[in-house]
Amino acid sequence: MNRRCVLRALTSGLALASSQNLLPKGSSQTNQGSPGLLSVQRGSQIAISIFRSEQSVQSFVIKSLAARFGRIPGKGGSAALLASTDGTRAIVYKSGPPGPENAAIDEEPRIATNYETHEYEMIYLSQKSNGKELSITTSASPITLINAFSTSRDRQQQLVETWIRNAPDAEAFPGFEAAALHCSSHGTSVVNFAQWQSQEDWMTMAKALSNTFREKNPLGQADPHLYRAVCIA
Repeated sequence: MNRRCVLRALTSGLALASSQNLLPKGSSQTNQGSPGLLSVQRGSQIAISIFRSEQSVQSFVIKSLAARFGRIPGKGGSAALLASTDGTRAIVYKSGPPGPENAAIDEEPRIATNYETHEYEMIYLSQKSNGKELSITTSASPITLINAFSTSRDRQQQLVETWIRNAPDAEAFPGFEAAALHCSSHGTSVVNFAQWQSQEDWMTMAKALSNTFREKNPLGQADPHLYRAVCIA
């Protein structure tokens, strides 16, 4: 997908998100009232699970995950459930002390079209985050862009180095809040969490640095989407 198509898809997804109620009725883990907050320390054991589905069934995937969400975090761990604003992705982000209780989840909602789960190491955290922790919140701001790169074992390190080299250029733009880069232990995935004050701030940066983004194209297949956190446990 080229940069223009990505920008158009991300923009059209916001209207869809504003009209969706993705959680079961009566759930206390919604983004209503006091926002939930997940703080992820560097050095934590991290597992990221990505669920891909058609727009028509995203709400069922979210509700299926939310119904058992309190059981997902392991001992001493925590988790966030995020839904893409275009209705095609759901992500479970787990973190906690190293141990089997905080390993990747192993149960797939049957209605998800495609599913993958891997363990990751957070290898980069922007200085605006004090270089110590990533915060995920159910509040409306900041917006969260998650870009999951599919790559190969022989290209993963080059992709990571290219991303880190270009990070200061993006972080210099107004509206930037935080960024964290995650490298999978199996060697075929890299996931970036980026937070911006508004969609417009992110789009301004993306348009200005479109040539920089193209530098990563030969190294991995990007899958960028805007997300909002709907559960914190």
